[in-house]
Amino acid sequence: MAACSLVVPSELIAAPPQARKLALPETPYKYANPKLPANFEERWVKALDTTPADNPTTDAGAALGRALFYDTRLSASDTVSCGTCHIQQHAFAEPRKASVGHEGRKGDRNAMSLVNLRFARAGLFWDERAETLEEAVGLPVRSRIEMAGRDGPALLKALAADARYVPLFKAAFGTTEVTDERVRKALAQFIRSMVSCDSKYDRSASKVASVKDDFPNFTEEENRGKAVFLQHCNLCHHIGEGKHVAFFDMFRSLNNGLDPDANVPDGGRGDVTLNPTEVGQFRASSLRNVAVTGPYMHDGRFDTLEAVIAFYSTGVMRHPNAGAVGRFGFSAKDQSALVAFLKTLTDETFLTDPKFSDPWAGDAKPSVKSPLPTVAKSAEPKKRESVADRLARGVGLEAGEALPWLKGLDKNGDGTLDKGELEPLLEVLVKTRVGSLSLERGPRGGGGPAPKGPRPGAKGDASLGDFDGDGTVDENESRAFGALKRLTELGDGDGLRRLVRTDRFLGGFELTIDQAEAARKALNAGRTDLARRVLALDHETLGKMEKLAGNGAVARYQELVIDQQVAAVRTRTARDPDPRPVVERQVAQFDKNNDGQFSPDELTELATALDRLAGGFGCAAPEAIDMAQFTRRFVAYDPAGKGSVAVAKLPERLVDFAVRGDRNRDGILSPAEIDGFIRTSAFGQLLSEGIYVGGGFADTLVRHADVIGELQLPDETRKAVEELFAEHNRKLTVMKNETVADQFAKFRDAVGKKAPLAAKR
Repeated sequence: MAACSLVVPSELIAAPPQARKLALPETPYKYANPKLPANFEERWVKALDTTPADNPTTDAGAALGRALFYDTRLSASDTVSCGTCHIQQHAFAEPRKASVGHEGRKGDRNAMSLVNLRFARAGLFWDERAETLEEAVGLPVRSRIEMAGRDGPALLKALAADARYVPLFKAAFGTTEVTDERVRKALAQFIRSMVSCDSKYDRSASKVASVKDDFPNFTEEENRGKAVFLQHCNLCHHIGEGKHVAFFDMFRSLNNGLDPDANVPDGGRGDVTLNPTEVGQFRASSLRNVAVTGPYMHDGRFDTLEAVIAFYSTGVMRHPNAGAVGRFGFSAKDQSALVAFLKTLTDETFLTDPKFSDPWAGDAKPSVKSPLPTVAKSAEPKKRESVADRLARGVGLEAGEALPWLKGLDKNGDGTLDKGELEPLLEVLVKTRVGSLSLERGPRGGGGPAPKGPRPGAKGDASLGDFDGDGTVDENESRAFGALKRLTELGDGDGLRRLVRTDRFLGGFELTIDQAEAARKALNAGRTDLARRVLALDHETLGKMEKLAGNGAVARYQELVIDQQVAAVRTRTARDPDPRPVVERQVAQFDKNNDGQFSPDELTELATALDRLAGGFGCAAPEAIDMAQFTRRFVAYDPAGKGSVAVAKLPERLVDFAVRGDRNRDGILSPAEIDGFIRTSAFGQLLSEGIYVGGGFADTLVRHADVIGELQLPDETRKAVEELFAEHNRKLTVMKNETVADQFAKFRDAVGKKAPLAAKR
C-alpha cells in the first residue's frame, strides 16, 4: 500500500466530532493468544499461523484495528467501512451476491468471510492477489469502487487530529504517530484475531479419540454428514490428523468445475498469474460458519447450502482446468446430512462477540445495509432434446439418464450387455476423451517409495547430512539430506506445496513442537532468500542477453517460452492420442467376474460412474486455454467494438494490471498494449514461480535454454548467448549448493546440534 498514493479532500474525510461516538472499553478486550480447543493441535497452529514477526497481534493493536475497520471515513464518500461488506453476524461475509461500494457502485464478486485468516496459508481474496493481510487490507481502501478512500495524507491527517485515535495509536505502537503502515498493521491485527473455534463441532471433537468416530452429542444425521464430508470433501477443505481436525479451509486456489469453459468474465487466479492452467481457479473461505455466509461462490450464484451440495452432487462442469474433479452423486439423505453437518461449524459466540462488533454509535451517515438474498423463481422448464441428440452434440446427460440409455443397448433382451452391445458406449467415451471412469474417488496417493541406497551430500564435505552429529552419515541421514536438497532447490509454486513439503521433511525427525517450528522458520527464510537471489540472477542474465542480441531477441525469447508452456498445457489436456485402450480398460473394471457380460448390477455401477463424470456422460472434451483467452477477456469490456478498452470500464480486480499495461498513459488500452503486456507479465510470472517439473518448480531460463536455437541469431551471437545461459546455469548451481549447505547448518542450529535427530524413514 504505497504511502500518499492519492490525496482525498479533507471535507470528505472529516466528520463532525459530535456525530460519532467511539465506544471502546477502558480495558481493551482480549485479542492476543486466544485459548484454542484441543482439536486445534499446537503443531498445526504453529505451522499454519501467518502472524508476521513485525506485527504480532496485541490487545491494543487489535482494538485500534477494530475502530478503523468500522470507521466510514476510510471511504471517500464517508458512507462505507470495511464492516459494511464484512458483517459480523454473517461471519464477516455479506448476504449480497456482489459487493456494493461507496456511491452505490457495484462490484462483480461476493465479499469473502474473514474467519480464521490467521491460519490462511494461501493468498488472500478469491484470486490470491495479495500475499499477506497487511497488503490485503489496503486494496479495498484504494479501490475506486469499494471505498476510494486511499491512504493519502488527508486521511492520515484526519486520524492524527482525532482525539479519540491519539491514545489508541500510542497504546498500539508506542507513539501517537499515524502512518499508512500502522493503519494497515492495526487492521491486520484485528482481522487476524477473528478466530472462530467454539462451534458444536469443536465442543464435540474433544470427546472422541478420532474425528472418524461418531460424536456423542451429534444427531444421527449430523454424524452421517460428517462421514460423508470426510470421505468426499476433506481433500480440499480439511487439514489435521486423528481427532485434531480444525482447519476447514482451502490452502490454494482450485477449479471446482463451476463453468464448462473459460469464456466467462472472471478468470480467477488465472487473471492474476496469466497462467492458462490456472484460469477458473478460486480460493474459497473457511467452511467455519458457512451456514451464515451465503450466497456462495465468488459470484454468489448459489443462494443456499442445499444448492451448493446439489451442484457438487450433479452439476459439476467439465472445465479444461477442473482436473480429476467429478460429480459425487450424493443421495438425498447424504445431501441433507452434509448440510446438517456443515451447520455444526457455526460458532454463535463468535457471531455475537462484542469485541468484534461495531464500536461507533450515532453515525451521521450509516453504512449501507445489505438486503437478504432472495431465491429466484424457477423458469419454465425447457423441452429437452432426446438422449441420442444430446450425445451426438456432445451435451452431457443428467444424473439418472445413463442407466436407461445403457439398458437400451440390450439388443437381444437378455438383461445383460456383451462387448458388441457395449460398442456405442465405448464410441461415446472415446469421442469425448474420458480419461478416468471409476466408482469411488478416494484421496490421491503421494509419490512412490523413496529410492534406496545412500545419497551423498555435496562433494568435498562429508559432514553434510550428519544430522545427529555422530561424525557419520548413515543411509537414513543421506536420504534425509537428499530431501532437504530437493526442498531447497525446487520452488513451491504456492503456499500449500511449501507447507506440505516442509512438513514432510520435518516429519522424518523426532522433533519437539518448538524445535519443528524453529526449523520451519529457518528453512522457509532460507528458501525465500534463495528465490529472491535466483530471480535477480534471471533478470541479470536477460539484461546481458539484451546487450548481446538486442531487445527484439529477448522479446522473441519470451514469446517462445510462453508458447512452449501453452503447448505443454494443450498436450496435457489432449491426453493419450489414442484413448480407445484406456477407455476399454476403464469399462472392463466394472465386469467384476470377467465373464464378458455386464449383469444388471454391474450395469447399475457402471451407470453410477457415468453419472459422476464432470459435465455429465457424453459431455464433449473442452478446448485447452491459451494466452489469447486473456486478451479476449479484456476486449470483452469494449462493447463498442473499437478495438480498445478504457481502463475506467474494467472491474477493480483488473485495474492495477491495466494501468501498468497502459504504456502511453492515455487511459486507453490498445490491442497491442493488451497483448504485449499480457505476454510480458506472463513471462515475469514464469520467472517468479519457475517451470513445474514434477514435485517442484525449476528455473525458467535453465528449462528453456533450448529456445535460443529458434531465435535465428547470427552464429557468433547465438554462441555468445548460449555461453551466457551456460554460465547462468553454473552460477545457479553454485548458489543452490551453497544454500543447501547453509540450510543444513540452519536446521542443525534450530533444533540443537547435539540433539539426537533419529530419522524415522
